[in-house]
Order: sequence, then structure tokens, then C-alpha cells
Amino acid sequence: ARTTFFSFSVHGHVQPIWNVLDDTHYLPAQIYATVVLPGCSKGPHMHKRRVGYFACVSGEAELILRSDESWGRMILRPGDPPVSVGVFVACEIRCVSDEPAVLINMPNPAWSADEPDECPVEDWNPPEGK
Repeated sequence: ARTTFFSFSVHGHVQPIWNVLDDTHYLPAQIYATVVLPGCSKGPHMHKRRVGYFACVSGEAELILRSDESWGRMILRPGDPPVSVGVFVACEIRCVSDEPAVLINMPNPAWSADEPDECPVEDWNPPEGK
């Protein structure tokens, strides 16, 4: 059973990002924040070895995904469970809120300047609204 993921009080809130008790098959190798400004996007790109594991902590982000010729979209908001983006899945992150979208990424393996594992994506024409 997943531990309580998002709890509010009059003083603020707690938003766990990752807990080994909830996800024993995945171990992050690095943790960093990606910030996307309103009306902007990051990507698309994909990885051949690295799995991304994203949680939104502020704002709202739309993930646009392409695997082979299949497309998918999802909105991430604070309090949503983390989302995994697998290898060979192209991803673009768009900020769809009036404030910056802040996502915590917990990839494995970690990014390295010696082996960045970032593959550009060509022919990026996501169908609207799908």
C-alpha cells in the first residue's frame, strides 16, 4: 500500500517524492529539479539507458510522450504520484500553469558529462489534445 502521498495542515503541507517502501523495484541515482516557465517547454529528447521518474512540486506540467509512433499526454500537479518515463520514450515537458512548473526528476542511471545519454528527437509533431 502506498504511504500517504500528500497531506495539508494550516502550516503547510508534506509531499513525499519517493519512498523505498512504496517502490522497491526502483532506486534513483540522482535527484534534481527541472523548472519550466509559463508558456515554455523543455525537450523533446529521449534516453537510451536512463529512466526518468518525475514528480511535480509546483505549478502544472504536461508531459507529451512518444514511443515509436504512439503518443500520450498527461498532466502532472503537486500531489500526483511520480511518473516514470522509460528508455526510448521521447518526452517534452510543457508548463501549462500561470506559475513555473517545478518537477523533481529522479533518474537512473545518473546524468554524466562523459556519457550524457541525451538523444535529439526529429519529426516532433504531437497531435493536439491527444
